[in-house]
Amino acid sequence: FFITISEKPPLGQHKFSEEEQGYIVVKNCTYSIISSLFLNLDGSTIRDSITPLVSNQQIMQVATNDSRAKNDPAQYPFSENIVMWRELHIRAYNCLAAVVMCTQEQERIFTILFKDFTGKPLWQHLIDCNKIYNSFPVEVSKLGTLQELTKNLRLERKTSGRSESISPFVSSLHVIGATLSQEPALINSFVGGESEKVMETSETNDANEYDNSITDMTISDQDDFDQHPCLAMVLRVIVHLHSKTKTATSDEMPEWMKALHSTLSSAGTPMNVCLFIIKVVIKARKIFSPFGYHWIHPVLLPFLKEPERSGGKSFHYMLRDICITILEWNVSSLPDISLFSRFLNYLLEVTPNGSSQVLRANLEIIQHILSRWKNDVKVDIGIITSYITAGGKTPSTSDKGILMHRIVGLQLLGAMMSIGLTIYDDIKLPKSEMTKILLSNINLKAKGVYEASAEILGMILHQDKGLYEEQQLQSGLKKILLGIFKEGEVGQYLSILDKITLHFPSVLEEYASMVFDLLPRVHGVFRILSLNIILR
Repeated sequence: FFITISEKPPLGQHKFSEEEQGYIVVKNCTYSIISSLFLNLDGSTIRDSITPLVSNQQIMQVATNDSRAKNDPAQYPFSENIVMWRELHIRAYNCLAAVVMCTQEQERIFTILFKDFTGKPLWQHLIDCNKIYNSFPVEVSKLGTLQELTKNLRLERKTSGRSESISPFVSSLHVIGATLSQEPALINSFVGGESEKVMETSETNDANEYDNSITDMTISDQDDFDQHPCLAMVLRVIVHLHSKTKTATSDEMPEWMKALHSTLSSAGTPMNVCLFIIKVVIKARKIFSPFGYHWIHPVLLPFLKEPERSGGKSFHYMLRDICITILEWNVSSLPDISLFSRFLNYLLEVTPNGSSQVLRANLEIIQHILSRWKNDVKVDIGIITSYITAGGKTPSTSDKGILMHRIVGLQLLGAMMSIGLTIYDDIKLPKSEMTKILLSNINLKAKGVYEASAEILGMILHQDKGLYEEQQLQSGLKKILLGIFKEGEVGQYLSILDKITLHFPSVLEEYASMVFDLLPRVHGVFRILSLNIILR
């Protein structure tokens, strides 16, 4: 076997593509056999039966050279075989990892599995760097398990002695089909495809149970990085290293992690290599958690730098996974507030989605981020303004896209207000302009829009009671409500009053007689609304 993997391509190169393919296939199979031997035989058998024939260092040297393409031809004569050459690099890497795990104890030796050396790069030979990922899936299959991760986050808060609360959005969210004042939820990490299965891996007896608790091995048929043959081995090596040092209290990243951090942070690293490393970080986020502060910048930058090559400009599954990973790290302060604010505003730009389930997940993630770092991040209110004014002054109420954008904007305003963030901007959105926009939305014949607008107006009046005394707001609201009442739209009239009085009951004084007059003449839901308004 060792002689087989040690064989180099002939100096004159293969004359035919089939000859080259045969050479690669034989080496691939041999590397797989060697890997299997080292992963399944016990240490004594390896020492007694394999080491006397060929040393571990010899195998490691050959596998290292092949994994880093040192033995590849200077220029590939048969372009159709490039994928097979990459497969050889992958098999050699997995073999190298198996040998190192089973025979080495010093952590510094493991660095060879993670570090790009000068003149001997590693990751670009294992990852297809030419494929462009410009459209990661947005629709996800596990949004039905939204509650699970949130419960885990809350449990972590309780066990760590923290009791921070997550403030809800405004209660009106009809386009999404459920109120966001209910228990908040986040999507389960890695929810990228249509069908899912659990990757079964054979771990050493002392690390198997530990591995299951600290790595996420759920994979998706839609994700190339999950299916990459190196991912499982890389995670296995990381778990192996972590299981040996899990009691260490050092604040400094281990050498293997520094190597990954250096590669991800390098401006010259190909995008697909960055995405692969980010996938590793997501999967092993609990291991990276103690050093999360240092990882936030490099894992966010690729999505801001080249969105068209990192999944496309959408709130795709990898963005969700990154958000959840950072939230789980529970970093108290941000290393780069400007960059994180850019990332948050990028999320705001890609939040709207035609799927109510995906939209709700997007809004909830943003809500958690705002709640966690409300004193640090800076929200671009101009993005939200563009949403709540979508369609212009006379929008079509039959255009679901316009209504969805308006409701997204209103929900984001509600989220900001509920945690004490200002929703005004003297340049982009002064207070007078905000109230004017809200009044126009209240007058829109779309239940989700006028209810959410009314509730936000009530929240604004609750925070600034003197604002209601301003003629523009008071007369504007009165004109709209009287117009709706005269049109016989009793439901809309009562719903608007109900949402405003939910936060600012004083507004009822001006409309009490009308509500009392309606009370004997309405039934069912309308009577309940009337009573709620009166009894506040």
